Amino acid sequence: MNKISNNQKNLLIILVVLLVLVFGYIIYKSYQVTSSHSSVSNTFDIPQLGIKIVNIPNSISDLTDAEMPFSPSMAVDKNNTLNKPVQMISFSFSTKKLTSDSSSCSAKNDDGIGFIERINGTYVDRHNNTGYTFVKQFNGFYIVLPNRGGGVCSNVKSILNLDHSQSVIFNKTVLNPLNIQLL
Repeated sequence: MNKISNNQKNLLIILVVLLVLVFGYIIYKSYQVTSSHSSVSNTFDIPQLGIKIVNIPNSISDLTDAEMPFSPSMAVDKNNTLNKPVQMISFSFSTKKLTSDSSSCSAKNDDGIGFIERINGTYVDRHNNTGYTFVKQFNGFYIVLPNRGGGVCSNVKSILNLDHSQSVIFNKTVLNPLNIQLL
């Protein structure tokens, strides 16, 4: 009869423990990936800007947008390598839920949950207070988030609370450069 030595027993125990740890880690990681994608799997295309917003949380997945009436406009952007008038396109955003609660909160009324602008050129940070936050550079243009909120679109507290919470989520989403991609 073959007898298993103590060294072999110890090696077998170590192998079993390692296998359990490896499989446990794989199961743990697969659970994390599944759970993290369950709340953010939405995409919103903005053809006029040539971009899409990805990883939109479900709480604002019913986004709506409207190109601002002054857009496209020409303006001097002091943080632009061109340092001359450049084309800027601005979009306002809201959600279907917020707009259905109060039509005044529509993206078309400039009182939604946020804004995005596309500016032609290459962004250069000159530490100027330009009224917006740089988000991402693309070939020939960049995306900024204007530092302005929509006006008060309602005096109903529940609508104001929804507007505020969705604005926070929208801004957090679009300020992450990984969430702004080319179409």
